[in-house]
Amino acid sequence: GVLETVLAQALLAAGDRAAARRAADAAITSLARWPGWRRDRAEALAARLEGSSVRADGALTARESEVAALIAEGLTNGQLAERLFISPKTASVHVSNILAKLGLSTRAEIAAWEIRRRLPSAG
Repeated sequence: GVLETVLAQALLAAGDRAAARRAADAAITSLARWPGWRRDRAEALAARLEGSSVRADGALTARESEVAALIAEGLTNGQLAERLFISPKTASVHVSNILAKLGLSTRAEIAAWEIRRRLPSAG
């Protein structure tokens, strides 16, 4: 169940929401008899996948796009704040807003999203 939850998170980060939803549902089924944070995490992920919180690339503000690019470079909130001449708290708020708008849960997912966004489209 835990591995299925991790798989769902990886699939979401890769942009495959349908497969991520199937993996999250499988995790919930596997963890049905095990109350606690593991099942809570799987259920929260499934709820996020069910919602419509993921938006198009253009949903980020210019500043949020800038922050996402700096996260992809590996900067911490403190380094973001220093680079952008903002407070660490403001940097943290930008990161939280990006996570919410894109339906992601970690800085690593933001970095992966940003790198994929920069790649030329296949076609």
